[in-house]
Amino acid sequence: MQGLGNFGIIGSFGPEFEAPPRPVQAAIRQIRGNFNLLFTPAVEEQLRTLIIRGFAMTELTILGNAPAADQPSMLGYGRALHDVADRAGLPVEYMVPPSWIGAPMTRIPRDHRLRRLANNVDRFAVAPLVLGARGVIRPVDTLHIVDPGNLIYLPYLTARRVIVTVHDMIPHLAARGELPGRPAGAARNWYLARLRHLLPRCDRIICVSAATRTDLLRLVPLAPERVEVIHNAQVQPLAVAQAGAGEQMRMRLGIPADAPLLLHIGRNFYKNRSAVRQVLARLRKDRPETRLVLVGATPEDSGAGVFVVPQATAEDLSALYAAANLLLFPSLSEGFGLPVIEAQAAGLPVICSDRGSLPEVAGEGALLCPPDDIEGLAKAAKRVLGQPALRARLVTNGYRNVTRFDGARWAEAYVQMWDRASHAPPLRDHARVKPMNVGAIPTGPRG
Repeated sequence: MQGLGNFGIIGSFGPEFEAPPRPVQAAIRQIRGNFNLLFTPAVEEQLRTLIIRGFAMTELTILGNAPAADQPSMLGYGRALHDVADRAGLPVEYMVPPSWIGAPMTRIPRDHRLRRLANNVDRFAVAPLVLGARGVIRPVDTLHIVDPGNLIYLPYLTARRVIVTVHDMIPHLAARGELPGRPAGAARNWYLARLRHLLPRCDRIICVSAATRTDLLRLVPLAPERVEVIHNAQVQPLAVAQAGAGEQMRMRLGIPADAPLLLHIGRNFYKNRSAVRQVLARLRKDRPETRLVLVGATPEDSGAGVFVVPQATAEDLSALYAAANLLLFPSLSEGFGLPVIEAQAAGLPVICSDRGSLPEVAGEGALLCPPDDIEGLAKAAKRVLGQPALRARLVTNGYRNVTRFDGARWAEAYVQMWDRASHAPPLRDHARVKPMNVGAIPTGPRG
């Protein structure tokens, strides 16, 4: 694959300067031809590193999330993109904002005020200084920002092209009052407005669903041709649960083997956990043995028939999907909805809402219902629990639907996108965005 090989520098030379094409792969091929007998894989790797450092430029830099921010899905997404680029033979590096203050606080509860303050000091004071120094020393050709929340660092990094993956617009929708929830404070509104201001400075914007793209284009003035959809995949696929794993999980939680079991996953407000609990209450009127497992909830969410799993490992999730009778996922909105395809891949029937990306993602492998229709959700759950033929149809359709989100297809889509981006003229205006005033460190945003 050609592309991502035209090195250019902006900054001290000015935007009009562009270095001649000097692709790293071509340089390695030239050396291989001249020194074939001495050319081992180890030598090739050393040469690649030396060539990149010699140009003081990398072709692709993935900017992930700070580990202390406690966002494992985003951390995994960034590493997965790095691995895709690396396997495709692209010179790539993975970079994260520093967590000098927040790292020692990771044992404190995620919502604790002290931990939020530490993370915000890192985010709004330490990281701009460190990344700004790094941007002067080592400019990059193409910068891919995994989480749009990290666009706040864009003024401090020097790059010819900027790509960002937008996973949802839910915080912006909530701030506008389009979703219920806690009103955003002044710091939160400032932060979200700043992100919307920086998005048009990106050369290319990737949305994980068509629904997210629609929300983005409605809220941010962007040229539609610069915004494309690359559907998510199980970039961190769960292992198939071993035989008996579901039964063992039920025993571990103290759930009877024959009790109907609902599963819900998610900790954010838009996951609509209150509706899930109301559905359970309705089901227990007819079948008191019905149980519910809430993954990502807090102990305060426990109650009659409710079991809380605050954090679940990949093995735990596989076992929970095997143990449950259905996934209940009535979100108020979603940018994608990964638990839906995880459940379908595990052979678990799905009931989800008809909002956001869920109709697009769930396909025919789920029953859809408005998130505020408690009676409708309860009736759908009764049907799945009581009609084996319906259950079998949903499982079959779910297996078929999951093939649309194949990991190899997702990887190839990103490789092709990077290639197209490398041949398109850069906007060149993102390196001159007016920097933030980092003197005042806001106490938001919250997780």
